[in-house]
Amino acid sequence: KKEGTIHIGENISEYLIRPTQSKEYADALKRLPESSLLYRETQDGDLPETSLLVEEAASALSDWSLAFLDRVYALLSASGEREKAGKFGSGVASRHSSADVQQARNFSRVMKECLVQVFSSMDAETHKLAVRSVAKFLEDETLPFASKDAAALCIAASGARVAEKEDGQKVSTSPGLDALVPILTDNLEHHSNKTLLYRLRCLAGAVRHAGRSVYEHRSD
Repeated sequence: KKEGTIHIGENISEYLIRPTQSKEYADALKRLPESSLLYRETQDGDLPETSLLVEEAASALSDWSLAFLDRVYALLSASGEREKAGKFGSGVASRHSSADVQQARNFSRVMKECLVQVFSSMDAETHKLAVRSVAKFLEDETLPFASKDAAALCIAASGARVAEKEDGQKVSTSPGLDALVPILTDNLEHHSNKTLLYRLRCLAGAVRHAGRSVYEHRSD
């Protein structure tokens, strides 16, 4: 736990593999019978199979957040198409009931909270990859009918983070805002009104929890 936030996946590979590099661990494995599932052939104290398994496990534990974001992108795309079909459709099927509206609000609220928690719990390297993934999604996709949820994604990705300088001083940064502002403000005058409103709403979400980093983009 750091700065009031639980971080997941930070140096997890080194943390998991450290016990396997001790002499006690290697000696314990040598005493196991060959029929044991924990038995590993060892040469000169090296445990290549164990190291590989730990690295694969660490990779899976850190990459799940990127797979989670892929699912979020799919949900945003699907909800945008559904809203679009409902708005331009006709008949009773195209109208939303009060229950539908309440369910949509609950979905948006839960997704926003999940995204904020996931991004705030990422280590620096995973956060960098996640921000790059969000930036690519916003650059490739424009979903005016899912602007509320897209803004929630920007809120989570651009949340302020505490970084430590070489001299040990801690500063507030927002790598997400730094990555999203150039995309969301690029050639706004050449886009349609729908795209313009969509990007402005995403930008409003991006600056919401970015902290002091917003001042660095006053001229953008």
